[in-house]
Amino acid sequence: NLVSRTLTLIEKFSSGNVPPPTLPSPTGGEDVSEEIRLMAEKLDASYAAAINSLQFHHALGDIWKVVDAANRYIEKTAPWALAKSGADLSRLETVLYTIAEAVRIIALYLSPFMPQKALEITGSLGLSAGYDSLPFEKRKLWGWDFKKAKITKSGPLFPRLEIDKEKKTKMDEKVIAPPAASPPTPLITIEDFGRLDLRVGIIREAEAIPKAKKLLKLRVEVGAEMRQVVAGIAESYSPEALIGKRIVLICNLVPAVIRGVESQGMLLAAGSESVMGLATFIEEVPSGTKIK
Repeated sequence: NLVSRTLTLIEKFSSGNVPPPTLPSPTGGEDVSEEIRLMAEKLDASYAAAINSLQFHHALGDIWKVVDAANRYIEKTAPWALAKSGADLSRLETVLYTIAEAVRIIALYLSPFMPQKALEITGSLGLSAGYDSLPFEKRKLWGWDFKKAKITKSGPLFPRLEIDKEKKTKMDEKVIAPPAASPPTPLITIEDFGRLDLRVGIIREAEAIPKAKKLLKLRVEVGAEMRQVVAGIAESYSPEALIGKRIVLICNLVPAVIRGVESQGMLLAAGSESVMGLATFIEEVPSGTKIK
């Protein structure tokens, strides 16, 4: 939207040429044009810090702060009102230059994330083909001499996706149609099932595992034996809520070390991304009882 507004305003009020700024640089940062310049110049340090620390979302956030400021600047200066009054054309030229320069700076810092769109933006500002081959240190400086560059409008930067009527009807039918059944799980034999040693276990102790927000360490009674089990159920159950619960435990699973803690079995639970419930018993079935 900012790119489109900028190009439209320059095309309408400056015959498509990016004008040079004609107001002297004010002191004290009182002028809103100066505020945009200072914000664009501060972008370099915060952007570099974010990139160097691999916090790319922060880098993009810093760019969008300048985008938001430029949009507010357009609303505050109201170049359409300046053009209508005709009383302060030099002020109008400064406003148009400022938004063009802000867009140029934004495109420069956006280029590592969206190189093709950045090229489209600089091309629409009328910058020559050699512009992008210039050193970054030169291009990042505020005050670019556009030399009355002629802007070009070639449609929206992100055009709306158009779908013909026939395709849309088919898409609507897909949305309305009931979801297809998921592919069936491969069948197993009774012998395959018999290889699982499923037994009733009673949780006697439970505690959180440090620095593992999803994991709990459980002590499970299985008949005369006590098993240590690591279970990813901490986001659904507190340790104290599990004490005394009768669960289904796979006892012949190969032991595994999880976050430095040995797990000697696996309990059964419902859910995929998150645990919806544990497989438990209504009756007080003795621990160690085989499940078949």
